[in-house]
Amino acid sequence: MKIVFESQASCPKCKTPRDPASTVACKKCGLAADRMAGFADKRDANVPDSVRDTVARRLLRLSDETRRLLGIGAVIGLEFSLSVLADVGGCSVEETDDLLSAALGARVLTERTGRVGSYAFTHGLIRNVLRDGLGAARVARIHRRIAHALEHLPARDGAVADIAFHHLAALLELGGQAAV
Repeated sequence: MKIVFESQASCPKCKTPRDPASTVACKKCGLAADRMAGFADKRDANVPDSVRDTVARRLLRLSDETRRLLGIGAVIGLEFSLSVLADVGGCSVEETDDLLSAALGARVLTERTGRVGSYAFTHGLIRNVLRDGLGAARVARIHRRIAHALEHLPARDGAVADIAFHHLAALLELGGQAAV
């Protein structure tokens, strides 16, 4: 999961030109990259509450445990791996896989083609509704647990940036308070 501010040429908060090498945060104002992507993806900011409520009601059809895991997945990003979600969620891979099958059936998630154990939300609005339902302190704790889970995975391209991103996001979520 490499988060960049997609097609934006500058930070949406302070208008500083983006650093193409940075995937973590704006150098001037510190706005986290997922927040920048959020600004780009916040086309749903203009989505009526009734539509967001419809998405939320659709999610209520899933079990509490499935929704809990999906909330963690929403903090990980638009895409996430089964193994990281299981680790952060405190479940076995088998149990997590079973719980996610309900989300696949409800068309909340899709399995990434050619990438076994990799899932993506079918729509950014679903991810945003799930993430928005979590409090800042919970999101910060989840970011911290994600960073720790990623630290224990084999090295891969972008791993250090992903780890740094989640540690930074944990700090920013709490307004810079010690969260890491």
